[in-house]
Amino acid sequence: MANRPQAANSEIDRPAACERPTTPPRPRMFLRRCAALAPRGLLLAVLALAAVAVLIRFDVAIMREVRSVPALTDSHSPLNGALTLLRRSAEATALIGVGALVLLFDRNGWYVFRCALLALFVSYCVAQLGKSVIHRERPYCFRDTIQQQPWTASWHGLHFRPFKQPRDAAFPSGHSTAAFALWITLARCYRRGRWLFVLVAVGCASSRFLQNAHWPSDCLAGALIGLTASGLALAVMRNGAARARER
Repeated sequence: MANRPQAANSEIDRPAACERPTTPPRPRMFLRRCAALAPRGLLLAVLALAAVAVLIRFDVAIMREVRSVPALTDSHSPLNGALTLLRRSAEATALIGVGALVLLFDRNGWYVFRCALLALFVSYCVAQLGKSVIHRERPYCFRDTIQQQPWTASWHGLHFRPFKQPRDAAFPSGHSTAAFALWITLARCYRRGRWLFVLVAVGCASSRFLQNAHWPSDCLAGALIGLTASGLALAVMRNGAARARER
Protein backbone atom coordinates (compact mmCIF):
# COMPACT_ATOMS: atom_id res chain seq x y z
CA MET A 1 0.00 0.00 0.00
CA ALA A 2 1.35 3.37 -0.96
CA ASN A 3 2.36 5.60 1.88
CA ARG A 4 0.23 8.62 2.52
CA PRO A 5 1.99 11.87 1.60
CA GLN A 6 3.42 13.76 4.50
CA ALA A 7 1.76 16.95 5.69
CA ALA A 8 3.22 20.31 4.85
CA ASN A 9 6.37 21.29 6.70
CA SER A 10 4.49 24.08 8.42
CA GLU A 11 2.32 21.46 10.15
CA ILE A 12 5.13 18.98 10.87
CA ASP A 13 7.25 21.65 12.48
CA ARG A 14 4.50 23.32 14.47
CA PRO A 15 5.19 23.05 18.23
CA ALA A 16 2.43 22.48 20.76
CA ALA A 17 2.25 26.19 21.67
CA CYS A 18 0.64 27.00 18.33
CA GLU A 19 -1.39 23.84 17.66
CA ARG A 20 -5.15 23.91 17.79
CA PRO A 21 -6.31 21.61 20.58
CA THR A 22 -7.84 18.29 19.47
CA THR A 23 -9.88 18.01 22.69
CA PRO A 24 -11.61 21.32 23.30
CA PRO A 25 -11.33 22.48 26.93
CA ARG A 26 -14.39 24.02 28.51
CA PRO A 27 -14.29 27.64 29.76
CA ARG A 28 -14.20 26.49 33.38
CA MET A 29 -11.18 24.33 32.68
CA PHE A 30 -9.45 27.27 31.01
CA LEU A 31 -10.14 29.48 34.04
CA ARG A 32 -8.84 26.77 36.36
CA ARG A 33 -5.63 26.57 34.36
CA CYS A 34 -5.25 30.35 34.56
CA ALA A 35 -5.80 30.25 38.32
CA ALA A 36 -3.24 27.46 38.69
CA LEU A 37 -0.67 29.45 36.73
CA ALA A 38 -1.40 32.74 38.52
CA PRO A 39 1.16 32.30 41.35
CA ARG A 40 3.89 31.41 38.87
CA GLY A 41 2.93 34.35 36.69
CA LEU A 42 2.98 36.70 39.67
CA LEU A 43 6.44 35.47 40.65
CA LEU A 44 7.73 35.97 37.11
CA ALA A 45 6.22 39.48 37.03
CA VAL A 46 7.97 40.40 40.29
CA LEU A 47 11.28 39.04 38.99
CA ALA A 48 10.85 40.93 35.71
CA LEU A 49 10.16 44.21 37.51
CA ALA A 50 13.16 43.62 39.75
CA ALA A 51 15.38 43.01 36.71
CA VAL A 52 14.21 46.25 35.09
CA ALA A 53 14.70 48.18 38.34
CA VAL A 54 18.26 46.86 38.73
CA LEU A 55 19.11 47.65 35.12
CA ILE A 56 17.80 51.21 35.49
CA ARG A 57 20.54 51.82 38.05
CA PHE A 58 23.19 50.97 35.42
CA ASP A 59 21.60 52.59 32.34
CA VAL A 60 23.83 55.67 32.32
CA ALA A 61 27.01 53.63 32.91
CA ILE A 62 26.13 51.28 30.04
CA MET A 63 25.39 54.17 27.69
CA ARG A 64 28.72 55.78 28.53
CA GLU A 65 30.44 52.62 27.30
CA VAL A 66 28.23 52.48 24.21
CA ARG A 67 29.08 56.07 23.29
CA SER A 68 32.80 55.27 23.57
CA VAL A 69 32.67 52.71 20.71
CA PRO A 70 33.59 54.47 17.42
CA ALA A 71 31.68 52.00 15.24
CA LEU A 72 28.48 52.85 17.10
CA THR A 73 28.90 56.61 16.92
CA ASP A 74 29.71 56.54 13.18
CA SER A 75 26.38 56.55 11.37
CA HIS A 76 28.00 55.19 8.19
CA SER A 77 29.72 52.17 9.76
CA PRO A 78 28.70 48.62 8.69
CA LEU A 79 27.72 47.86 12.28
CA ASN A 80 25.28 50.75 12.34
CA GLY A 81 23.88 49.56 9.02
CA ALA A 82 23.25 46.09 10.46
CA LEU A 83 21.60 47.60 13.54
CA THR A 84 19.33 49.69 11.33
CA LEU A 85 18.17 46.55 9.51
CA LEU A 86 17.41 44.87 12.82
CA ARG A 87 15.49 47.94 13.96
CA ARG A 88 13.33 47.81 10.84
CA SER A 89 12.30 44.24 11.64
CA ALA A 90 9.75 45.73 14.06
CA GLU A 91 8.44 48.49 11.78
CA ALA A 92 5.26 48.52 9.73
CA THR A 93 6.78 47.37 6.43
CA ALA A 94 8.35 44.29 8.02
CA LEU A 95 5.20 43.47 10.00
CA ILE A 96 3.03 43.64 6.88
CA GLY A 97 5.53 41.60 4.87
CA VAL A 98 5.80 38.86 7.48
CA GLY A 99 2.03 38.70 7.79
CA ALA A 100 1.66 38.33 4.02
CA LEU A 101 4.23 35.52 3.90
CA VAL A 102 2.50 33.63 6.71
CA LEU A 103 -0.88 33.92 4.99
CA LEU A 104 0.51 32.87 1.60
CA PHE A 105 2.71 29.92 2.52
CA ASP A 106 1.17 28.33 5.61
CA ARG A 107 -2.03 26.32 5.44
CA ASN A 108 -2.88 27.47 8.96
CA GLY A 109 -1.50 30.94 8.34
CA TRP A 110 -4.72 32.72 9.26
CA TYR A 111 -4.55 31.26 12.77
CA VAL A 112 -0.88 32.24 13.19
CA PHE A 113 -1.60 35.68 11.73
CA ARG A 114 -4.37 36.31 14.26
CA CYS A 115 -2.14 35.18 17.14
CA ALA A 116 0.59 37.61 16.06
CA LEU A 117 -1.90 40.42 15.45
CA LEU A 118 -3.43 40.01 18.90
CA ALA A 119 0.02 39.95 20.53
CA LEU A 120 1.00 43.13 18.68
CA PHE A 121 -2.23 44.90 19.61
CA VAL A 122 -2.01 44.05 23.32
CA SER A 123 1.68 44.94 23.55
CA TYR A 124 1.15 48.20 21.65
CA CYS A 125 -1.61 49.33 24.03
CA VAL A 126 0.49 48.56 27.11
CA ALA A 127 3.58 50.25 25.68
CA GLN A 128 1.71 53.39 24.66
CA LEU A 129 0.11 53.63 28.09
CA GLY A 130 3.56 53.40 29.65
CA LYS A 131 4.92 56.11 27.36
CA SER A 132 1.99 58.38 28.23
CA VAL A 133 2.41 57.96 31.99
CA ILE A 134 6.18 57.60 32.45
CA HIS A 135 8.13 60.75 31.64
CA ARG A 136 11.66 59.72 30.64
CA GLU A 137 13.97 61.47 28.20
CA ARG A 138 15.86 59.49 25.58
CA PRO A 139 19.65 59.09 25.80
CA TYR A 140 20.29 61.23 22.73
CA CYS A 141 19.11 64.20 24.81
CA PHE A 142 22.34 63.73 26.80
CA ARG A 143 24.59 62.99 23.83
CA ASP A 144 27.25 65.51 24.81
CA THR A 145 26.87 65.33 28.59
CA ILE A 146 26.41 61.62 29.27
CA GLN A 147 29.79 61.38 31.04
CA GLN A 148 28.69 63.85 33.72
CA GLN A 149 25.11 62.64 34.26
CA PRO A 150 23.88 60.80 37.39
CA TRP A 151 21.86 57.62 36.96
CA THR A 152 18.62 59.54 37.65
CA ALA A 153 19.20 62.10 34.88
CA SER A 154 16.54 60.92 32.43
CA TRP A 155 13.64 60.51 34.87
CA HIS A 156 11.06 63.28 35.26
CA GLY A 157 8.27 61.63 37.24
CA LEU A 158 4.91 60.04 36.52
CA HIS A 159 2.01 61.98 35.08
CA PHE A 160 -0.45 61.28 32.29
CA ARG A 161 0.27 63.12 29.04
CA PRO A 162 -2.26 62.45 26.25
CA PHE A 163 -0.04 64.33 23.77
CA LYS A 164 3.49 63.11 24.47
CA GLN A 165 6.66 64.08 22.62
CA PRO A 166 8.96 61.35 21.23
CA ARG A 167 12.01 62.74 23.03
CA ASP A 168 10.50 62.31 26.50
CA ALA A 169 8.60 59.04 25.94
CA ALA A 170 11.47 56.58 26.15
CA PHE A 171 9.97 54.00 28.51
CA PRO A 172 9.25 51.34 27.33
CA SER A 173 10.79 50.83 23.90
CA GLY A 174 8.09 50.45 21.27
CA HIS A 175 10.37 48.67 18.80
CA SER A 176 11.42 46.14 21.45
CA THR A 177 7.79 45.55 22.38
CA ALA A 178 6.70 44.95 18.79
CA ALA A 179 9.74 42.80 17.98
CA PHE A 180 9.14 40.40 20.84
CA ALA A 181 5.37 40.32 20.30
CA LEU A 182 5.80 39.33 16.64
CA TRP A 183 8.98 37.29 16.42
CA ILE A 184 8.50 35.33 19.66
CA THR A 185 4.98 34.43 18.52
CA LEU A 186 6.46 33.12 15.27
CA ALA A 187 9.17 31.26 17.20
CA ARG A 188 6.46 29.53 19.23
CA CYS A 189 4.50 28.65 16.10
CA TYR A 190 7.31 27.38 13.84
CA ARG A 191 9.92 24.92 15.07
CA ARG A 192 12.20 25.46 12.10
CA GLY A 193 13.86 28.82 12.33
CA ARG A 194 12.66 29.55 15.85
CA TRP A 195 16.16 30.49 17.05
CA LEU A 196 16.50 32.84 14.10
CA PHE A 197 13.24 34.51 15.12
CA VAL A 198 14.50 34.83 18.70
CA LEU A 199 17.77 36.36 17.49
CA VAL A 200 15.89 38.89 15.35
CA ALA A 201 13.80 39.94 18.38
CA VAL A 202 16.85 40.26 20.63
CA GLY A 203 18.81 42.05 17.90
CA CYS A 204 16.04 44.57 17.31
CA ALA A 205 15.75 45.35 21.03
CA SER A 206 19.54 45.66 21.37
CA SER A 207 19.74 47.99 18.37
CA ARG A 208 17.61 50.57 20.15
CA PHE A 209 20.11 51.30 22.90
CA LEU A 210 23.17 50.65 20.75
CA GLN A 211 21.92 53.39 18.41
CA ASN A 212 21.31 55.77 21.32
CA ALA A 213 17.52 55.82 20.90
CA HIS A 214 16.66 54.13 24.20
CA TRP A 215 18.14 53.19 27.54
CA PRO A 216 18.84 49.47 28.11
CA SER A 217 16.05 49.20 30.69
CA ASP A 218 13.58 50.65 28.15
CA CYS A 219 14.44 47.79 25.82
CA LEU A 220 14.23 45.14 28.55
CA ALA A 221 10.83 46.43 29.65
CA GLY A 222 9.57 46.43 26.06
CA ALA A 223 10.88 42.91 25.50
CA LEU A 224 9.09 41.64 28.62
CA ILE A 225 5.84 43.30 27.54
CA GLY A 226 6.07 41.75 24.08
CA LEU A 227 6.97 38.34 25.50
CA THR A 228 4.01 38.41 27.87
CA ALA A 229 1.63 39.58 25.15
CA SER A 230 2.78 36.73 22.91
CA GLY A 231 2.04 34.12 25.58
CA LEU A 232 -1.36 35.63 26.37
CA ALA A 233 -2.33 35.85 22.70
CA LEU A 234 -1.50 32.19 22.07
CA ALA A 235 -3.41 31.10 25.17
CA VAL A 236 -6.49 33.14 24.24
CA MET A 237 -6.46 32.00 20.62
CA ARG A 238 -6.12 28.33 21.60
CA ASN A 239 -9.05 28.63 23.98
CA GLY A 240 -11.09 30.46 21.35
CA ALA A 241 -10.37 27.74 18.78
CA ALA A 242 -11.36 25.07 21.30
CA ARG A 243 -14.68 26.76 22.05
CA ALA A 244 -15.40 27.12 18.34
CA ARG A 245 -14.98 23.34 17.91
CA GLU A 246 -17.64 22.76 20.58
CA ARG A 247 -20.28 24.57 18.56
